[in-house]
Amino acid sequence: MKERLSRTNEELHGVRQDLENTRRESDEKIRKLEEDLERKTEEIKRLKADKNDRQDLENTMRVFNEKIRRYEEDLERKTEKIKHLEAENRDLLNRLSFEAAARMTYNNPNITDLSDQGRPTKISERYTELYDNQWTDAFQNLQNSYQLSDTKAIEVLLDVLYISFGVCKNIRKQREALVQNINEFVGEAGGDVIVSDVMTTLKGAQKKNIAKMHKDYAKKVQEVLKTKYSKELQCIGPYVIECVELCLLMNIQDQPLELRGVVSGQNPVFDVAVFRPYTKSGSRIEHMVWPALYLHNNGPLLCRGVAQGMRDPHKSTIIKVDTSKKNV
Repeated sequence: MKERLSRTNEELHGVRQDLENTRRESDEKIRKLEEDLERKTEEIKRLKADKNDRQDLENTMRVFNEKIRRYEEDLERKTEKIKHLEAENRDLLNRLSFEAAARMTYNNPNITDLSDQGRPTKISERYTELYDNQWTDAFQNLQNSYQLSDTKAIEVLLDVLYISFGVCKNIRKQREALVQNINEFVGEAGGDVIVSDVMTTLKGAQKKNIAKMHKDYAKKVQEVLKTKYSKELQCIGPYVIECVELCLLMNIQDQPLELRGVVSGQNPVFDVAVFRPYTKSGSRIEHMVWPALYLHNNGPLLCRGVAQGMRDPHKSTIIKVDTSKKNV
C-alpha cells in the first residue's frame, strides 16, 4: 500500500513538473507573442504616421502646384500685356516721330525726307530724264507725223508741260482753299483745327495714292489739251503721261516746286547758270525749249532749263513766266 502510494506521489510529482514546465513554456510563448504584438502595433502606428505624413506632403505638393500654375498663368498674362504695351509704345513713338517730322518739313522744303521717292531731288532727276527721253521721242514723232518745224514742235511740247503744271496747280489751290474753309467753319463752331496738320495729313494721303491721283489728273489735263492739240496727242502720249505725273508730284510738296522760263520774243540775257544751250549758244535767248526747275518760289535751282541761244544786241533780262496764266 505504501509502495503504491509512493509511486502515485512520484507520478503526481512528475505530472506536476510537466505541468510546471508547460506553464513556463506557455508563459514564455505568451511573452514573446506580446512582445511581437507590441512591435507590430508600433510598426502599424509608424506606418500610419508615415501614411499621414505622405498624404500631408501630397496635399502640400498639390497646393504648391496649384500656386505655381496660377503664377505661370499670371506671368503669361503679364508677359502678353508687356508685349502689347511695348507694341503700343513703338506705335506711339513712330507716330510721334512722324508728326514731329511732318511739322518740321511742313512748308520747309530745306528739310528732306530721304525715304520719300517723290522728294524734290528725285523729281529733278525724273524731270531731266523726261527731257532727255520722252521729250526727244515726242519731238521726233511730231515732226515725222505732222511735219512740224523744230520751233513749232518745241512750242507744242513746252505748252503741254505748262498746261499740265497749271492744271495740277489749280487743283492744289482748290484743295488748299477747301481746307482753309473747313478750318474757318470749325473755328466758328468752337472747334480746334490746325491748317498745317490737316495739310500734312492730306499731302501724306496724296503721296500714298499717287497712282489714282495721276489717273484723275491725267484725265483733266487730257480734256484741256484736246481743245488745242487733239491730233498731236495721238503721237505724244508717253510724254503727256510723264508730264502729268511729274507736275502732280511738284504740286503736292509742302511748298510746290516751280517751273521758270522766259517770255518768247523778248530775247533776255542767256544765263548759263540757269539754262543750257539747245543747239546754239549765244549771249541772248532766242526762244525757250525747256524751263528751269526750282525748289519753290524764290528757292534754289534744282535743274537747269534748255534754251536756244542767239547773238543779239538788244538789251533784255530774264523774266519769270507765270505758269498759272497758261491755258488751263
